[in-house]
Amino acid sequence: MAYETAAEHGFMEAQYNLAGMYYNGEGAQKNLLLAAKWFGLAAAKGHARSQCSLGAMYYNGEGVEQNFKEAAHWFRLAAEQGHGKAQYSLGAMHYNGEGVPKNAALGADWFTLAAARGFIEAQYHLGQMHHDGEGIDRDLLKAGEWFRRAAEQGHAKAQCSLGTMYYHGEGLLQNFRTAVVWFRRAAEQGLALAQYNLGRMYHEGEGVTRNFKEALRWYTMAAEQGLADAQYALGVMHHQGEGTLPDPVTAYKWFDLAASQGLANGTVSRDIICREMSLLDIALATRLSMAFSTKVRRLPSQSAGL
Repeated sequence: MAYETAAEHGFMEAQYNLAGMYYNGEGAQKNLLLAAKWFGLAAAKGHARSQCSLGAMYYNGEGVEQNFKEAAHWFRLAAEQGHGKAQYSLGAMHYNGEGVPKNAALGADWFTLAAARGFIEAQYHLGQMHHDGEGIDRDLLKAGEWFRRAAEQGHAKAQCSLGTMYYHGEGLLQNFRTAVVWFRRAAEQGLALAQYNLGRMYHEGEGVTRNFKEALRWYTMAAEQGLADAQYALGVMHHQGEGTLPDPVTAYKWFDLAASQGLANGTVSRDIICREMSLLDIALATRLSMAFSTKVRRLPSQSAGL
């Protein structure tokens, strides 16, 4: 291999590239042990990208035994050289208390450094911490700024969070139309919570012309990903015949799925609607619910929903 001779002569960049080839299986047979070896050799010489990569391998237990303390060690060395991803990773370890003492404030410090370098995940998490006042003072203006930076780079969760802030007027002038714009961008990326929020805005006619068919479409996308709030909303629409013909069997199915995730409204509505149904229809609806549950992961009710 082209890089192997240079790597064996101690050239850090060649060692890093060779490690990447072994890690990804590109130009060489995938071999995590050799990837860890070459990342380690370059990392020991101070190569920041290798230090970050080695930290990730220790964090995930790839090619080495999983060791959060070692991961934090290597992330720190790279972070201190200004490596954005390493700064974010070290911040996350402090935030979660993995391999280092749990310290949300220190996590926020590292997120801030990474966010300033344009690292999108750090921008999103920093926005969340400013929004919740966790590890740093609650500051909705800063939360909105960091969410916006990440959102403009296409981060779906940041787009949804920014939309929620516009919806509620948190630190920003309340604007339903702008909320719809951001929810739509996140929803089109497949984020279930954004799909639910967009569906609700079509359902209520907030920021858009009321449109039950559009509401049904977005609720369905979120419900099929397992979001309990969307499953309940979809049950309501099928029960009341909004955007579709009334269908108690389908309504029962969605209420039952929401109820199975602990959503109280789902339980109440399921128990009410079953009084209108035959035993045969209830049995059919229950089978449909069970079949759905076996193939779709669950996303329980989320407080960030509208």
